Amino acid sequence: MRNILPRYRALLGTIDAWFGRIAARFPLQVSCRRGCHACCLGLFDVTPIDAALLRGGLAALPPEARAEIRARATDVLAKVISAEPRLAGRPDLAGLSDPEIDALCDAVGDVPCPVLGPERECLLYAHRPRVCRLNGIPIVDRRGRAVSPDACDLNTIRPAMIPADLGLDVKAIRREEARLIAAAGMGWVGRLVAQVVGVPDSP
Repeated sequence: MRNILPRYRALLGTIDAWFGRIAARFPLQVSCRRGCHACCLGLFDVTPIDAALLRGGLAALPPEARAEIRARATDVLAKVISAEPRLAGRPDLAGLSDPEIDALCDAVGDVPCPVLGPERECLLYAHRPRVCRLNGIPIVDRRGRAVSPDACDLNTIRPAMIPADLGLDVKAIRREEARLIAAAGMGWVGRLVAQVVGVPDSP
Protein backbone atom coordinates (compact mmCIF):
# COMPACT_ATOMS: atom_id res chain seq x y z
CA MET A 1 0.00 0.00 0.00
CA ARG A 2 2.91 2.37 0.64
CA ASN A 3 3.82 2.20 -3.03
CA ILE A 4 0.21 2.49 -4.16
CA LEU A 5 -0.91 5.58 -2.25
CA PRO A 6 1.64 7.99 -3.82
CA ARG A 7 0.47 6.88 -7.26
CA TYR A 8 -3.13 7.30 -6.23
CA ARG A 9 -2.39 10.77 -4.88
CA ALA A 10 -0.91 11.64 -8.26
CA LEU A 11 -4.11 10.45 -9.92
CA LEU A 12 -6.17 12.60 -7.56
CA GLY A 13 -3.86 15.50 -8.37
CA THR A 14 -4.87 15.14 -12.01
CA ILE A 15 -8.51 15.48 -10.99
CA ASP A 16 -7.75 18.48 -8.77
CA ALA A 17 -5.89 20.20 -11.60
CA TRP A 18 -8.84 19.63 -13.94
CA PHE A 19 -11.28 21.02 -11.39
CA GLY A 20 -9.02 24.02 -10.84
CA ARG A 21 -8.93 24.79 -14.57
CA ILE A 22 -12.72 24.72 -14.75
CA ALA A 23 -13.06 26.95 -11.68
CA ALA A 24 -10.49 29.41 -13.07
CA ARG A 25 -12.23 29.60 -16.45
CA PHE A 26 -15.70 30.04 -14.91
CA PRO A 27 -15.21 31.93 -11.63
CA LEU A 28 -18.74 33.35 -11.65
CA GLN A 29 -20.37 30.00 -12.35
CA VAL A 30 -18.38 27.87 -9.88
CA SER A 31 -18.85 28.91 -6.27
CA CYS A 32 -17.01 26.01 -4.57
CA ARG A 33 -15.07 27.47 -1.63
CA ARG A 34 -13.66 26.34 1.71
CA GLY A 35 -16.49 25.86 4.17
CA CYS A 36 -19.12 25.25 1.50
CA HIS A 37 -20.57 21.84 2.30
CA ALA A 38 -23.52 21.53 -0.07
CA CYS A 39 -21.90 18.45 -1.64
CA CYS A 40 -21.02 16.95 1.75
CA LEU A 41 -24.51 15.91 2.81
CA GLY A 42 -25.80 12.36 2.63
CA LEU A 43 -24.08 8.99 2.58
CA PHE A 44 -21.06 8.39 0.36
CA ASP A 45 -19.48 5.06 -0.42
CA VAL A 46 -15.79 5.04 -1.29
CA THR A 47 -13.31 2.50 -2.64
CA PRO A 48 -10.89 0.59 -0.39
CA ILE A 49 -7.99 2.72 -1.63
CA ASP A 50 -9.91 5.88 -0.73
CA ALA A 51 -10.55 4.34 2.68
CA ALA A 52 -6.80 3.87 3.17
CA LEU A 53 -6.24 7.51 2.21
CA LEU A 54 -8.86 8.69 4.71
CA ARG A 55 -7.44 6.55 7.50
CA GLY A 56 -3.97 7.98 6.89
CA GLY A 57 -5.31 11.51 7.18
CA LEU A 58 -7.34 10.63 10.25
CA ALA A 59 -4.28 9.19 12.00
CA ALA A 60 -2.43 12.49 11.51
CA LEU A 61 -5.08 14.54 13.32
CA PRO A 62 -4.86 15.44 17.01
CA PRO A 63 -6.58 12.88 19.30
CA GLU A 64 -9.38 15.31 20.15
CA ALA A 65 -10.27 15.84 16.49
CA ARG A 66 -10.19 12.09 15.84
CA ALA A 67 -12.53 11.50 18.76
CA GLU A 68 -14.99 14.12 17.50
CA ILE A 69 -15.00 12.61 14.02
CA ARG A 70 -15.57 9.13 15.45
CA ALA A 71 -18.45 10.42 17.57
CA ARG A 72 -20.11 11.97 14.54
CA ALA A 73 -19.50 8.79 12.54
CA THR A 74 -21.12 6.76 15.33
CA ASP A 75 -24.22 8.93 15.11
CA VAL A 76 -24.38 8.48 11.34
CA LEU A 77 -23.89 4.72 11.63
CA ALA A 78 -26.73 4.50 14.15
CA LYS A 79 -29.03 5.95 11.49
CA VAL A 80 -27.55 3.61 8.87
CA ILE A 81 -28.09 0.50 11.00
CA SER A 82 -31.61 1.59 11.89
CA ALA A 83 -32.39 1.74 8.17
CA GLU A 84 -30.35 -1.35 7.23
CA PRO A 85 -29.76 -3.72 10.21
CA ARG A 86 -27.57 -6.03 8.09
CA LEU A 87 -24.79 -3.43 8.32
CA ALA A 88 -24.46 -3.70 12.10
CA GLY A 89 -20.80 -4.31 12.88
CA ARG A 90 -19.88 -4.42 9.20
CA PRO A 91 -16.81 -2.62 7.82
CA ASP A 92 -18.22 -2.26 4.30
CA LEU A 93 -21.27 -2.58 2.07
CA ALA A 94 -20.64 -6.15 0.91
CA GLY A 95 -23.85 -8.02 0.21
CA LEU A 96 -25.93 -4.97 -0.65
CA SER A 97 -27.03 -4.43 -4.23
CA ASP A 98 -26.83 -1.02 -5.88
CA PRO A 99 -30.61 -0.49 -5.54
CA GLU A 100 -30.37 -1.40 -1.84
CA ILE A 101 -27.54 1.09 -1.34
CA ASP A 102 -29.57 3.77 -3.11
CA ALA A 103 -32.56 2.99 -0.89
CA LEU A 104 -30.33 3.22 2.18
CA CYS A 105 -29.06 6.64 1.12
CA ASP A 106 -32.63 7.84 0.62
CA ALA A 107 -33.70 6.48 3.99
CA VAL A 108 -30.87 8.13 5.92
CA GLY A 109 -31.19 11.43 4.08
CA ASP A 110 -28.89 14.45 4.05
CA VAL A 111 -26.75 13.73 7.10
CA PRO A 112 -23.55 15.83 7.24
CA CYS A 113 -20.33 13.96 6.50
CA PRO A 114 -18.72 13.08 9.86
CA VAL A 115 -15.43 14.58 8.65
CA LEU A 116 -16.90 18.10 8.59
CA GLY A 117 -15.60 20.39 11.34
CA PRO A 118 -17.44 22.99 13.43
CA GLU A 119 -17.33 25.54 10.60
CA ARG A 120 -18.40 22.90 8.07
CA GLU A 121 -14.84 22.68 6.76
CA CYS A 122 -13.46 19.30 5.68
CA LEU A 123 -10.97 18.20 8.33
CA LEU A 124 -9.45 15.67 5.92
CA TYR A 125 -9.49 17.87 2.82
CA ALA A 126 -6.07 16.78 1.55
CA HIS A 127 -7.12 13.15 2.02
CA ARG A 128 -10.65 13.37 0.65
CA PRO A 129 -11.82 10.59 -1.70
CA ARG A 130 -12.12 10.76 -5.46
CA VAL A 131 -15.90 11.20 -5.35
CA CYS A 132 -15.50 14.38 -3.30
CA ARG A 133 -13.06 15.85 -5.80
CA LEU A 134 -15.44 15.25 -8.70
CA ASN A 135 -18.51 16.68 -6.99
CA GLY A 136 -19.95 20.10 -7.72
CA ILE A 137 -19.47 20.59 -11.46
CA PRO A 138 -20.47 18.65 -14.59
CA ILE A 139 -17.94 16.11 -15.82
CA VAL A 140 -17.18 16.49 -19.52
CA ASP A 141 -14.68 14.23 -21.27
CA ARG A 142 -12.00 15.04 -23.85
CA ARG A 143 -14.55 14.73 -26.65
CA GLY A 144 -16.82 17.29 -25.05
CA ARG A 145 -19.37 14.68 -24.00
CA ALA A 146 -21.17 15.01 -20.67
CA VAL A 147 -20.21 11.98 -18.60
CA SER A 148 -22.00 13.32 -15.54
CA PRO A 149 -24.14 16.37 -16.38
CA ASP A 150 -25.25 17.30 -12.88
CA ALA A 151 -23.81 20.21 -10.91
CA CYS A 152 -24.30 21.51 -7.40
CA ASP A 153 -27.37 23.74 -7.13
CA LEU A 154 -25.08 26.57 -6.02
CA ASN A 155 -23.15 26.41 -9.30
CA THR A 156 -24.57 27.65 -12.59
CA ILE A 157 -22.06 25.96 -14.88
CA ARG A 158 -23.57 23.54 -17.39
CA PRO A 159 -22.01 20.82 -19.58
CA ALA A 160 -22.50 22.80 -22.80
CA MET A 161 -20.33 25.59 -21.39
CA ILE A 162 -17.28 23.36 -20.96
CA PRO A 163 -15.15 22.99 -24.12
CA ALA A 164 -13.52 19.69 -25.01
CA ASP A 165 -10.05 21.11 -24.31
CA LEU A 166 -11.11 21.43 -20.66
CA GLY A 167 -12.49 17.91 -20.56
CA LEU A 168 -11.33 15.23 -18.15
CA ASP A 169 -9.81 12.01 -19.49
CA VAL A 170 -12.35 9.90 -17.63
CA LYS A 171 -11.32 6.60 -19.21
CA ALA A 172 -7.68 7.10 -18.23
CA ILE A 173 -8.72 7.95 -14.67
CA ARG A 174 -10.82 4.80 -14.40
CA ARG A 175 -8.11 2.58 -15.90
CA GLU A 176 -5.43 3.85 -13.54
CA GLU A 177 -7.70 3.55 -10.52
CA ALA A 178 -8.53 -0.04 -11.48
CA ARG A 179 -4.82 -0.84 -11.90
CA LEU A 180 -3.98 0.59 -8.49
CA ILE A 181 -6.78 -1.25 -6.70
CA ALA A 182 -5.73 -4.49 -8.38
CA ALA A 183 -2.07 -3.89 -7.51
CA ALA A 184 -3.05 -3.35 -3.88
CA GLY A 185 -4.92 -6.66 -3.88
CA MET A 186 -8.20 -4.94 -3.11
CA GLY A 187 -11.66 -5.59 -4.43
CA TRP A 188 -14.23 -3.00 -5.42
CA VAL A 189 -16.44 -3.43 -2.36
CA GLY A 190 -17.43 0.04 -1.23
CA ARG A 191 -17.69 1.32 2.30
CA LEU A 192 -19.32 4.36 3.80
CA VAL A 193 -17.14 7.23 4.97
CA ALA A 194 -18.70 6.75 8.42
CA GLN A 195 -17.61 3.10 8.39
CA VAL A 196 -14.05 4.15 7.56
CA VAL A 197 -13.58 6.94 10.10
CA GLY A 198 -15.75 5.45 12.83
CA VAL A 199 -13.19 2.77 13.72
CA PRO A 200 -11.51 3.44 17.12
CA ASP A 201 -7.76 3.96 17.34
CA SER A 202 -5.71 0.82 17.83
CA PRO A 203 -4.46 0.43 21.42
